[in-house]
Amino acid sequence: MTATTRQIIADLVKDPAAVALAGEVVLQDHAQGRVYQGRAAVESLLRAFFVEGFPEAQTEVHSITVGETFAVSEFDLHGKQDGPFLGIPATGRQVALPMVIVCQIAEGQIHRLCLYYDAGGLLRQLRLAL
Repeated sequence: MTATTRQIIADLVKDPAAVALAGEVVLQDHAQGRVYQGRAAVESLLRAFFVEGFPEAQTEVHSITVGETFAVSEFDLHGKQDGPFLGIPATGRQVALPMVIVCQIAEGQIHRLCLYYDAGGLLRQLRLAL
């Protein structure tokens, strides 16, 4: 099972659209202090990061830790904000954003995600905050 869990977390940071999310999945975005509930809401946030806001983004995975029912990945998101991102129009600015994602996984699907990153650091890189 840990091999499957490892593949799920690896796919999530490379291609979030390819990952099986449970219908009742919950994502807690600690940087924004927001909770996204349900597959559509979680997919929307993942698309905002990895597809729409930073369409050419690359991820540099530093570590993946897995167990039978969980996976943790520490990675950096590198990209240019060429599209709208959570209500922020494209800035054309490059970012290097350290992130950590923690997933609870059962029966080959992600049921819960916790996302950690520095929202202030992201806004400073986009030159939207001091």
